Amino acid sequence: MDKQAIGFVYDSLGREEHFEEQKRQIHQYCSDMGLKLKAIYECSKKDLKDRKAYFNSIIEENTADTDTFIIPSVSRISRKFDEFKEITENFREHGIEVVSLTVSESMLLDAKNPLHDLAMGVASGEIELSGGYDEEEYEDFRIRHAQHCVKTADLATYQGNCFLGIDAGSTTT
Repeated sequence: MDKQAIGFVYDSLGREEHFEEQKRQIHQYCSDMGLKLKAIYECSKKDLKDRKAYFNSIIEENTADTDTFIIPSVSRISRKFDEFKEITENFREHGIEVVSLTVSESMLLDAKNPLHDLAMGVASGEIELSGGYDEEEYEDFRIRHAQHCVKTADLATYQGNCFLGIDAGSTTT
């Protein structure tokens, strides 16, 4: 029997274009790995008040026939290390492997990995990272910046000078 997977996409503001890109990445991963994708769970910040309860419900719905839970990045589960660890351990206890398309959760939880000491130090408060941010301040920042968008027009009918900006990942040229 084929290994079965479920995916999870999250965008704090519920932007459809962000959901679609995350879904595309999950579909591609399943195709590359030969996994049968059963479902993709989609939510925004307003849908995710209690992360542990939300992910526990996903586990309960899928324990019997799911091998893999795919997320675009570890922050989709939680930005809080202890919460992230508890949720991913719960998936594993139910026989579901958690796969991040950007960072392996085993990389963070493996005591032999150099990132483990850093993650544990941050989680315990022994290490304080400079440049940190408050979740609420960060969300306010994201909402404020989402309100300022470049005007767009139909190029086929536009007349006059224009500036073309190309979004190429982390660099805009």
